[in-house]
Amino acid sequence: MASSAPSRRAAASLLASLRAVTPATRCPNPAVPSTRAFDRRGFASWASTPSPASGVAWMTSRVKELKDAARAQMDAAKVAPERLKSAARESVRRRLASALGPRAAESIMSGTLSLNPATHARNLTLRARAFRFRHRAPIAAVAGAGATCATYGAAVGAAERLRGRGDDDAQRLDATSKLATLALSAGCVAAAATYLRARSRVDPERVHAAVMRRLERHPGLCEVLGAPLVSSEHRAVVTTGGVWTSRTYTPRFRDAKVHMAFRVAGTRKLGLVTVEAKKRKAWGGGVRASWHHFIGGDPHEYALVAVDVAADNGDEHRVYLAGGSERYAKQGEVTGMHMREALVSVASEAYEAEQRGEEAEEDERLRREKAEARAESAPKPLDKGGGMWPAERVTDYVAQKRHEAARFVTKLGVADARK
Repeated sequence: MASSAPSRRAAASLLASLRAVTPATRCPNPAVPSTRAFDRRGFASWASTPSPASGVAWMTSRVKELKDAARAQMDAAKVAPERLKSAARESVRRRLASALGPRAAESIMSGTLSLNPATHARNLTLRARAFRFRHRAPIAAVAGAGATCATYGAAVGAAERLRGRGDDDAQRLDATSKLATLALSAGCVAAAATYLRARSRVDPERVHAAVMRRLERHPGLCEVLGAPLVSSEHRAVVTTGGVWTSRTYTPRFRDAKVHMAFRVAGTRKLGLVTVEAKKRKAWGGGVRASWHHFIGGDPHEYALVAVDVAADNGDEHRVYLAGGSERYAKQGEVTGMHMREALVSVASEAYEAEQRGEEAEEDERLRREKAEARAESAPKPLDKGGGMWPAERVTDYVAQKRHEAARFVTKLGVADARK
């Protein structure tokens, strides 16, 4: 024990002397307060007394730095293949452009960039729809001509079968009969096309007339607004549907719908009408729907007919002739609110003044164009590129021809005298 105590005192004094000689330096981590010293072998060591909170903060920051570095390396590894693909694609594009031209290279690359067949099928579908919309009239004309030829051939064949086939001319149709059959076939095809179009499309004017008749037969509205009811010339109309769809690989006809908003005026108040209607079983409705179309009845189903009327105290009351508040809210979310806002804007005095200004400008432009055309067609003096009046041109032409005839007769007389 006696020998160990002096040795400990000597070691303590040695360490104290080393600390006195070596200047104290701080740890690189600012969160850890520590000093550096040397041990017996001359190696530097850290003598620190960090707090638990500072150690946790330092470890958290260090883990975050390592995580950010790892994430950056992973992002770089993910982007590297895309960069290689882009570089290879750009190299191929430059080679094709130098060999075939920029447009050919662009078309080839746009076709080879996507290897998914669904993408190409969608592009072909869009191209077909765009072609159909651009060339709608020629396609309808070709289809009508084909249907007319088929109907004409069937009619002629049926007529010859009824008359009997033979070699004599009496059993064959003459040219007049064939021409009449062709005209009848064309008329039948045109009538069928018109009927099918009217069956599958919705007519906003017809819906408006039906709704106005329905409003006039409502005693409450006539009492509040004041009979007779007159519709405004401004109407906001949105039509949807009326096309064939195949979402589930089964052809289905989507009913045509019309969303309409217009104002009505009575002798007492004004009202705003909101309508949503669709065709009543355009396809597959059976004999009843066809007969309803044929006799000229109302072939529409009204999902919503609402009239907004302003009260004397400033509130608005809504009267439902068809549908309800839920349908009104749904229709307002889709198109109703936008249509009503557009209707209010076009019915304002500012819009009316703007329309009158545009009409005045259009009239002034037409008047100026007519004056310029009249000035261009009017005769001008010779020094300004003009000539004779039209009557003077006719008189000069007749005198020139008379002079030529007189010279010709004179030449004939001189020739006879010489003979």
